[in-house]
Amino acid sequence: MSLAKELNEIPSQAKYFICSVKKILDTLNKTDRQALEAAVDRVRTGNKTDKKSGLDVWSGVWLRKVLIDNGYKIGKDSLRKHLEGLCNCGNI
Repeated sequence: MSLAKELNEIPSQAKYFICSVKKILDTLNKTDRQALEAAVDRVRTGNKTDKKSGLDVWSGVWLRKVLIDNGYKIGKDSLRKHLEGLCNCGNI
């Protein structure tokens, strides 16, 4: 395919960019999948302030750390896009 032809075609985003959160979700068992979906919802809805300490505990930084600590590679921008609904995974 020539460069001009490829640049003029509308790309399929799914072909080039697959949401990292969706990739992770697709590998999980039912229990872990439900837990990750619930954590994403908590971070998204802003229901994240600990009443005792007043600190934000449900954050994208926290979620990314938990995923990385459990062996799941995910970039901060990939997670941010998913949390903001800017990815193309269809899980929004």
